[in-house]
Amino acid sequence: MGKKITHYDDTAKINAAYLYAACGNYSKVARDTNINRNTIMAWARDSSVWVESLSKAQQEISDEILAYNLEIVIKSNEQILDRIDNGDTVLTKSGERVRMPLKGRDLAIISGIKEDKARVALGQATSITKNAPGLDAMVKKIEAIADSYNERQARVVSVQKDSNE
Repeated sequence: MGKKITHYDDTAKINAAYLYAACGNYSKVARDTNINRNTIMAWARDSSVWVESLSKAQQEISDEILAYNLEIVIKSNEQILDRIDNGDTVLTKSGERVRMPLKGRDLAIISGIKEDKARVALGQATSITKNAPGLDAMVKKIEAIADSYNERQARVVSVQKDSNE
């Protein structure tokens, strides 16, 4: 008895690629689609439809994650500004909710973190480091060795073998 041969259209490949992008597991995709796992893996190796669909699915997932993260950042920033302007909500001994101004330490931490994150986003330095003692001397020695090597290389004369030898 021979193997059952089934041909799938591009839609099946596209759907499988999207499922794989979401879960990252060939076996799960095979179970969810009722398509043989080896068939799915062969598509992943050989099918341009699979490759294009997987790439598109991954980009869509990435875009969705970025959109959610942006929404979180925006809402967080709104809450931070509210706390800076109006203070934190606290309960008094009588059970009343009042706004208490933020402490200087809390404001310094908030502003420091926000500054660091802004610098990272802009590709700027977030700290200053000082060279370890003796590092400058070591760099100068390495440069001197490299210069010496380059001078010797410049003095090498090309040698040709005589073809009669």
